[in-house]
Amino acid sequence: MRNPKDLLDPNKRRLTPVPEDASLRYRCNVVLIGPGSHEACSRVMEAEQHNEVASMMGSLKSWPFIDPEKINKRGLVAPPSPSGRSNGREALGTLCLAEEGSPDVLRVVFNLVGGFSEPMPKLADENAVRNTCFVYMCDSEEHPAKDIVSAFESAATEMKFNYTKALKTSRHGKPKLRSILLIHQKGANGSREEGGEQPTLPDDAIVDFATKLAEIVKGSPVEGVRKADLRSPDSLYAFVEDTAREMFKASSRRDKRDSLMSSFSRGTLMAPRNSSCTVS
Repeated sequence: MRNPKDLLDPNKRRLTPVPEDASLRYRCNVVLIGPGSHEACSRVMEAEQHNEVASMMGSLKSWPFIDPEKINKRGLVAPPSPSGRSNGREALGTLCLAEEGSPDVLRVVFNLVGGFSEPMPKLADENAVRNTCFVYMCDSEEHPAKDIVSAFESAATEMKFNYTKALKTSRHGKPKLRSILLIHQKGANGSREEGGEQPTLPDDAIVDFATKLAEIVKGSPVEGVRKADLRSPDSLYAFVEDTAREMFKASSRRDKRDSLMSSFSRGTLMAPRNSSCTVS
């Protein structure tokens, strides 16, 4: 339980109550890229809001293992086994609400790419593109900028290759890559609502990479440069929560558009010849 004194601290995140009728609504993948990605994953699952949602939904440990083959069928990429388990069936991740007070729960599966020895996850098809966000984590206080950029460049090259390959089999449009550059800033709460100011990029090489990444994902519904305190579980969780909500909203808009187009198509095909249709 949270210490009551924490509620008086303006820097502490307020816990969002989880409705009793909460149910899983959406799944997405967040690929954490860069040195420290494994530590960041662990910190997210230490956040109090993570535990709040997980407690209502049932402990993550009690959730059934996610078979990578089934994940692919759902349009998601199969996560590697960052925990080192030989069966490769355990997916690290978190849970969050679609919005405050909503019964809709979003499931986030983490893929971790901490260095050159860990390959970028492949994208099965256009649905995998829509449901995956690549997060480049920059912490120049812990790691030299040149090492970070070197890892980022390699990962971005592989990301573009996998994206191009996935679109070759696309049947329903060509979605844009979802990708964010996350900058460490001490004390940042991780939420986009914190303020409109762009985080300061710590090195010219990082600036160059940010420009390249922006060009790659131009027009994407989920992109940009964000800031979070990479040492803080609550700040990291807030960032992941915001990202999952953006992914969910983008997916929901597409579902509504497809549903409208499908209804329009059926109405056009079923309408008798020489008849008129009224749209209400």
